[in-house]
Amino acid sequence: MQFTNLPSTALPASASSYAEQLRRTQASPATAASAGVVLYSAKWCGYCKQAKAYLASKNIAYQDFDIDTREGMTAYVQAGGGKGIPLLVASGQHVQGFSPSAYDELFANRK
Repeated sequence: MQFTNLPSTALPASASSYAEQLRRTQASPATAASAGVVLYSAKWCGYCKQAKAYLASKNIAYQDFDIDTREGMTAYVQAGGGKGIPLLVASGQHVQGFSPSAYDELFANRK
C-alpha cells in the first residue's frame, strides 16, 4: 500500500536541490525507517503539524526527522522521499502528504 497525491507542502527549492544531490550520491536506500513509525517533516509545514497532531491523538509513537537538518534530509532521501512533506513510513508503507483517512487506513492495517 502506498498513498500518493495527498495534500502536502512542496519542498523549498534549496531543499529540493539538496535532496536531488543526495539522491545522486547515495549508493542504496537505508532501512532505518523499516522499524516503527517514522515521520519526515518541517516546523514550517502546516500538513506536518496536522500529521503530528493526528499521531498524538491516536497515541502512536513515532520518530521525527526534521528535513531542515542535514541528518533529516539525508534520512528523507534514503526513505525515498519525493517532492513534498510530510512523509510517513510505517511497516514499509509510505504515505506522502497528510489525510486523516489515509492515516486511518494505514494504521488499521497495522493492527
